[in-house]
Formats: sequence, structure tokens, C-alpha cells
Amino acid sequence: MTAAMVTGTGAGIGAAAKAVGSQGPIGRIAEADGIAQWIKLRATPDSGWLTGAAIPFDGGQTPDIS
Repeated sequence: MTAAMVTGTGAGIGAAAKAVGSQGPIGRIAEADGIAQWIKLRATPDSGWLTGAAIPFDGGQTPDIS
């Protein structure tokens, strides 16, 4: 979400991001802490089994193709 995307809507960035996030499968947009926790986990030996995976941070927007 960029400022240009909400220009002229009368909504601030926070309100626009909340509106967009509410339309997704999990009902909100990502928060920095959640992404930081994933990065922290990925940097530990506990995630050594996870190799070569592309993990989208899109709140479930990517369709399940399995």
C-alpha cells in the first residue's frame, strides 16, 4: 500500500491499509513483529529442514495449488 494508492480517497494510509487487510483471508495485514519472528526462526538451527522454499508473506492471498 502506497500513499499514491489512497490519494484522493479521503482515507489515511492506516485506514486504507486496514480496509485492504480486512478483505484478505486472515482479515488483517502483516505486522513487522510477525515478519521479524519468522526471520528469527529462519536464522535458528530449528529451521534447518527448510531449504529452498519460497514463503509468501501475503496473508493467504496466494491460492493453494496443492
